[in-house]
Amino acid sequence: MSGEKSLEAWGFVRKVLNDLTAQITADARDERELLEGLRVLNRVTALCTELSVDVDPDYPHFVDMSTPIRLVGGPNPHGSYPLAMISGDRAYRVTGTRGTSAYLGLQVLAGTRMNPRRMSNYLAGAQWIEIPDDATSIVVRDYVGDPTTEIPAQLDISLIGEAPPPGPLTDEVLAAQLTATGWTIVKLTTLHRTVRPDLLGGRSAVPGAAARDLRDRPAHRRNPGTAGDDRAADARLHEVPPDERARQAGMRADHRRHLLQHDLSHPVPPAE
Repeated sequence: MSGEKSLEAWGFVRKVLNDLTAQITADARDERELLEGLRVLNRVTALCTELSVDVDPDYPHFVDMSTPIRLVGGPNPHGSYPLAMISGDRAYRVTGTRGTSAYLGLQVLAGTRMNPRRMSNYLAGAQWIEIPDDATSIVVRDYVGDPTTEIPAQLDISLIGEAPPPGPLTDEVLAAQLTATGWTIVKLTTLHRTVRPDLLGGRSAVPGAAARDLRDRPAHRRNPGTAGDDRAADARLHEVPPDERARQAGMRADHRRHLLQHDLSHPVPPAE
């Protein structure tokens, strides 16, 4: 029995959890913040396990990163973020129903660790999208204006071609999965220290952040902020969306209720 690499990677995950527990304890101003911080750490750990350990690039599936209870990583509460782990040396098919949401986007992430590369393209009727060699995941963004009336997209992903039978778990594979789990936990639980650390000293402020500071597209508006303990305060946020977002929303609204079927492949479509 060996498992040396996996034991080392699991030790890294345990150290991450211990270090973040110490960070939460040091940052908490009272018991409520301590409890909420520990709950966030547990929710992030559960999410990262789903994204990194419970995966198989030959049998991909979408995982909802955000749920009605688990909102981590700065999501839009009127949006859903299904994510599927993939491999750049394979080809996949995404199918489903478009729904009636105003914005539906698919993004390919490539690379590893703390700063994965992002690739976004307008589909514009295309059936195939080339993905890079080191592609790791497909992220879906599905935004609705009124969740009580609009219908979200329903998507599935599958490998193109015959998937091989699942093989035995190896030390190398599990070690890589555990290492990815640890790094993703770090990323999602330290956003308050990396995006706008100046907010740690303030209360009840929503100053926002420039897209370039978040390595994001100008059309993706981010408004990180803090809320104090005065729950009786009446807070309102007024936003004027950029022209680019309005154009995208209008364009996607024109394609409501259409069937969505796009193949993502590398490097060229396989013969069918």
